Amino acid sequence: MRKVFASMTAVSMAAAVMLAGCGSNSSDKKTTTAASTKATEAATEKKTEAATEKKTEAATEKETEKVSSEEASSEEVSSEKASSEEASSEAASKETEAKADENAKVRVIDIDLTSEQYAFGVDKEQPELLEKTNEFIAKIMEDGTFDEICNHYFGDGEPVMVKSAEYDESKDQLVVATNAGFEPFEYMKGEDYCGIDMEMAALLADYLGKELVIQNMDFDAVCLAVGQQKCDIAMAGLTITESRKDQVTFTDSYYNASQKLIVAADDTTFDMQDKGRCRSYL
Repeated sequence: MRKVFASMTAVSMAAAVMLAGCGSNSSDKKTTTAASTKATEAATEKKTEAATEKKTEAATEKETEKVSSEEASSEEVSSEKASSEEASSEAASKETEAKADENAKVRVIDIDLTSEQYAFGVDKEQPELLEKTNEFIAKIMEDGTFDEICNHYFGDGEPVMVKSAEYDESKDQLVVATNAGFEPFEYMKGEDYCGIDMEMAALLADYLGKELVIQNMDFDAVCLAVGQQKCDIAMAGLTITESRKDQVTFTDSYYNASQKLIVAADDTTFDMQDKGRCRSYL
């Protein structure tokens, strides 16, 4: 009986050992599997990080190439622009030199071939306007305003744009007749008027306390329009002539115009001390 019990006990113990061994193997397998999973995850994560880094590097490289390309393009455009500006400047310089050379080849003979006096033509029915206009001319001649206006066209000044109001019978206006095709006395830039006469017209209107209206028409109609009382005053680079006096009353002269000879710089035909003898050639 003891032998059987001992035998059974031995068998039980062996079975227990075997079960214990089985449990140990199962635990080892779970540990191994977990470790393997972690290793796989780590490897996958590294691959993902590596792929992301490559993509980032590739994107950065493309962006760098794009920026470099844009900078190169910008430098090329700037270089072309600089070259173009340099070429234009050089061309302008050559043109100026050519004009200077051309001017050096000719000279003006200081003898008047013709002499004309410019004045404004006033409506014969407005003697007060004639008086006020002569006062105005004397004033701007004395205070230097006229010289300043002339400098806008014959010197280094800038022309002043003059605007015209719309004609309105109900308003106190100065209506000026002109032919805006005689630069530098009257001409147009867009919708504005420019010129010596036009700047004087604007100042005259201010002097009289009136609104300025400019009516642009054919030159032959300028004095006629004033003579028919359609306009108050003619301001169009008018030379004082007897025939025009039939239509308008002329103001005092404000400008003396003359025509002179231009000859080659080496032409000595007119180089005589006796100007009377010189005139015999004209």
